[in-house]
Amino acid sequence: MYTQPIQNPWRSINPKQHERKGLGRLSKILGGGLLLCLILQYSIGVLCGFAANFFPSLQTEEWNLFSMFASTVLAFLPAALYCLKRLSPVEHNDAMPFGLPCKAQQGARLATTVGCVFAGVLVNAVAGNLVGGLELGAEFFGLKLLPDEALDFSGGRLWMNLIVVVAAPAVAEEVLMRGVVMQTLRRFGDMFAIAASALLFGLMHQNLVQIPFAFCVGLALGYAVVRTGSLWTGILLHLWVNGASVLLQHFAVGGDEVRLMLLHNAINLIVGIIGLVLLIVNRKYFVPMRGSKFAANTSTRLRYLFFGHVVMIIALALYLFNTVAVTIMANWRG
Repeated sequence: MYTQPIQNPWRSINPKQHERKGLGRLSKILGGGLLLCLILQYSIGVLCGFAANFFPSLQTEEWNLFSMFASTVLAFLPAALYCLKRLSPVEHNDAMPFGLPCKAQQGARLATTVGCVFAGVLVNAVAGNLVGGLELGAEFFGLKLLPDEALDFSGGRLWMNLIVVVAAPAVAEEVLMRGVVMQTLRRFGDMFAIAASALLFGLMHQNLVQIPFAFCVGLALGYAVVRTGSLWTGILLHLWVNGASVLLQHFAVGGDEVRLMLLHNAINLIVGIIGLVLLIVNRKYFVPMRGSKFAANTSTRLRYLFFGHVVMIIALALYLFNTVAVTIMANWRG
């Protein structure tokens, strides 16, 4: 007696439709995390502002730093937890790669990790100079991209700046962006995950100076984490980037800013070249890059992620709105 063979139901699913459905689900989850992060940041900022108005004794540099610390740690970490609670068990386990970098002996592991961090420093230096040129070009046409005091960390005590501006964002932002966001997107391809997380990382900075800078640095951070297999590499590089900015501003007060900037660029260049050499020598210890088994290209995947659910669209719209508002306020005050 003839029996018709059982058809595999998964064969009838178009690979692009399967990918679009998966990215639409992540668009909802990650978009909710980004939206929660934004809401918490502004809520904490408003509460701290009200407290300072009601209690004049709080109108100090230390209170401003506390407000910044709270709006970073108490926004990024809850957003990461929100996303983790909604991911599958497999995605949840892969989202926090806190193991040792690289599967190699201790010396090779150290050299590869240092190489990634130092090479990232070179990317940071190049991006910083390009953004500086962008600022000068905008000022030539009478446009200010950011209020003068927005990135001024020269006031206050150095140790407080190192905690609030350097350490706290390095850990909290890496946990959310190179941890939860990037790791859950890696099954669609590592290059896509690195690019998507860098774009979101840039937009979350909400001003025309830091968006392109954070995007470029985000690419370096993502690549370093992927190729070493550890979030610690991204945290170390993030610490260097933030720390260099704070220390440069701290020692530039009352000093020769031009000479200090030249010294800073020279150090970054030397460190970056050392990093590139270490990467070339130890490239065999890199974690292999994952490709994608799906059909869509990177630009199509980005469209599926960024416009795959209304929650992500709302989050991105609010970040872009705030970016425009910051630019308008910078020129209005000017």
